[in-house]
Amino acid sequence: MKKILITLTFIFSFLLSFAQETTFYKSYRMSYGYKDENTGEFKFGPFQEIEPVFIKIRVNEITINSKAPQFYYINSAAIPLENTKGSYWYALDNKDTRCRVYLYMDAFSDIFVGVEYSDYSWIYNVRQVK
Repeated sequence: MKKILITLTFIFSFLLSFAQETTFYKSYRMSYGYKDENTGEFKFGPFQEIEPVFIKIRVNEITINSKAPQFYYINSAAIPLENTKGSYWYALDNKDTRCRVYLYMDAFSDIFVGVEYSDYSWIYNVRQVK
């Protein structure tokens, strides 16, 4: 019962954050991953400390203010993740390349923003900025 309440609370707060116009996150850690051709799964390296990166999430776009700014335009409804708390969206980057953008929470309540292309991906460990 407690797990259900925690899950519902997370989903409600997650959806509420998108009801607002803009949500901001900040990251100091990231990890890169590549798709294993044998298994089809992504394999990620260890998280690395990085210079602070600010991430802005709006209903229809996500901006990651890294050294090379990244822009993603959301073109789908949120799709819930099966094994964790969170969702992903189909998006187009500023070169019109299709990708997925993830926002999810792990079992330790850490929040992540990820970008996934067909054969490579990266994940930012983030904290919400209020």
